[in-house]
Amino acid sequence: MQKHLSLFALVLLALVVMGGCVAAPASTPLPPATAGASAPAVETATATPVSSVVETGTATPTAAPLETGPRPIAVSNVTVDVGVGSPIPVDAFVSGEWPDLCAQLALITQRFEDNTFEITLLATAADPACPPDHVGLPFRIAIPINVVQLPEGEYIVTANGASTTFTVPVLSPAAGPPAGEPAGDTVAHFQGPNPYRATPRFDVAYDAAVWEYVEDDGSGRPSQLKHRSLPGCAIWLRAGPVGATEVATVWRAEREWTLSQVQSNIIQYWSPQGDIGWIFGVLLPEAWSGQGNSACQDAAEQVIDTFSVVE
Repeated sequence: MQKHLSLFALVLLALVVMGGCVAAPASTPLPPATAGASAPAVETATATPVSSVVETGTATPTAAPLETGPRPIAVSNVTVDVGVGSPIPVDAFVSGEWPDLCAQLALITQRFEDNTFEITLLATAADPACPPDHVGLPFRIAIPINVVQLPEGEYIVTANGASTTFTVPVLSPAAGPPAGEPAGDTVAHFQGPNPYRATPRFDVAYDAAVWEYVEDDGSGRPSQLKHRSLPGCAIWLRAGPVGATEVATVWRAEREWTLSQVQSNIIQYWSPQGDIGWIFGVLLPEAWSGQGNSACQDAAEQVIDTFSVVE
């Protein structure tokens, strides 16, 4: 009997010991320990890589985008020209340089306030495919100004920063012969056709003391006027159509003429009439700048001022 009691006590003791070994891990707070251990890992993984990517993306340099809208045109000179007529025509002649070889005139605005005419010229947006311009492309354009109802006084004309002044009332050139026609015994005339599609005959007057008429000098350009005191200055009275870059319009002999540049030192004046036109070429002693007339160009325009069609 005593032997059985001892065996029962041993079994009971073993069960108690085993029960204690199982209960110990059950009482351990595993979920809080797991959460506490994983939280720093989540924070580290989220903060470090993301901030690194953002900083790298911000620091990467990018090319500046091209201008997508109209651009101001660089203007170097502005003058005021008074014509003949009723009412008297007044024009602002603006000279400058295109922003690049592909630019075109996009917008002209004119605002009058107090005693100032403010003119703004804008060119078309930049073209990324446009080739570089290493020399500069000049232009000249006439912009009409209305002075009919202005009170007497001095007025200012500005165009993209360049400025000039003029006075009202404006005075037309003296009535009588055209501005370029000389007076006295040295006046001479040239009459002939222009080769552009058989245009009617025309007449121009010139001062024989200033210009020498040369019918053929072997250059292939017939009917020239060569300036006697400006070497290299000549007018081709019967110039034909050639490829040229239009740069401005001018008003001469009560007609509008398109001014174009053929070569660096060659310009031409073309005045259309229907499907025909008259063309004068001007050889300059120096490269044409587009920033105001040279002495040769002024002298040539005085001859063109005498132009008339022979009926």
